[in-house]
Amino acid sequence: MDGDDKQLKFENKGGPLLSHVRLYLIYWGSYWKQEGKLMSDVTVSIGSMVDGDYLSQLAQYNVPDGQPFEVRLAGTVTDYESGPPNPFSDSEKKGGPSDVRNEIMRLIDGDKLGPPSDGTSQALYMVIMPKGVTCSTADDDGEDGDGQHFYFVHNGQQVYYGWSRSGASDSALERITSTLSEEIVEAITDPEPGKGWVASATGEEVEVCDVCQGVNLRVDGVLVRAYYSNRVQDCVAGKAAPLRVGELAKPAVAQG
Repeated sequence: MDGDDKQLKFENKGGPLLSHVRLYLIYWGSYWKQEGKLMSDVTVSIGSMVDGDYLSQLAQYNVPDGQPFEVRLAGTVTDYESGPPNPFSDSEKKGGPSDVRNEIMRLIDGDKLGPPSDGTSQALYMVIMPKGVTCSTADDDGEDGDGQHFYFVHNGQQVYYGWSRSGASDSALERITSTLSEEIVEAITDPEPGKGWVASATGEEVEVCDVCQGVNLRVDGVLVRAYYSNRVQDCVAGKAAPLRVGELAKPAVAQG
């Protein structure tokens, strides 16, 4: 981070926050039939991430300040019968196409997923894409196409979701955990982008992981993306251990 980044101040725009989160992992496509170990490793790693220290410093962004966000891994869903088109769409433009939203709606309507809200907690659905699949709408959202989070309304309820691409076979696990960690953090603190905790930088509003791009740390054995702390005015990630020589220090690049 440069000196200007250290002067950032994130402000709550008054939108919703996901304070009590039921996290669902959705493995989409027949690809995952052959990748059972990777699927298991991702599930275990994300479980360790949400149960460990990584999210602890997000408490400063809850309301009231200091109240922890409660996040638990509620379940996993595999959809081997269908799969995302390549490329798939997930546009944030009004009325724009989204294969991801269509898949989540289909799973909700088919009772494959828990409800978006049960009155005391909110579901957060995270879709993990097969290797080699790309996003066709990344440019129109100003995204890099590695991952995204957003929301939509279905049957009168707000539905919060995100997705991550997979990386090359030798780095897929860390590629997925680092991207999912970012999307989970930002979905919690800014679930309706621009209405939660954001800061102004270089003429645009940014979320808490945006100013820490390229910074990965290992927390409880899992490679995760750092996020910005208003309190210390720097990037943090819970209680992080330094990377050993040879381990990833920057996000892995997905290879199609």
